[in-house]
Amino acid sequence: GLSARMGIEVVMRQVLFGAGNYHLVAENFEPLPDYWLSLLFKKLVGTNVFMASVKGPDRSKLRVYLHCTNVNHPRYKEGDLTLYALNLHNVTKRLQLPRHLFDRPVDKYLMRPLGPDGLLSKSVQLNGRTLRMVDGHTLPALTEKALRPGSSLGLPAFSYGFFVIRNAKVTACL
Repeated sequence: GLSARMGIEVVMRQVLFGAGNYHLVAENFEPLPDYWLSLLFKKLVGTNVFMASVKGPDRSKLRVYLHCTNVNHPRYKEGDLTLYALNLHNVTKRLQLPRHLFDRPVDKYLMRPLGPDGLLSKSVQLNGRTLRMVDGHTLPALTEKALRPGSSLGLPAFSYGFFVIRNAKVTACL
């Protein structure tokens, strides 16, 4: 999101495995939270970026981005929007869609760290289900939670969420 706003077209990872704090896979080759986040981002987020704003105090702890949805995802189509956000507050924050999108169905993909280690956890949940490889070669399904039109877009403390606004019919995404 921030890179797109700055006109950066490609972001590369420095550490895939081993040293550092941001590697994608553990020593046993199990995917770490950054892997799952990167995978979900790649599946949901398209290339066109829009400005999204946060109102209220301490805005730097709630980061919100808005893109066209990746049209290569089988569930979504041209015109759909993906809003994604990082909540660094220690309380739940609510996201509000503009009035013209309020009545659209939304698919939620909410990522939260698993266990007492919090943000330092080596495991992450997607919509309450722990993400892990099915076997040595098979990724799990990254399943959305459908929200009714007009539902509140809650983002719990220290979580990362993707919200796909279906049937948004945004001209720049067609």
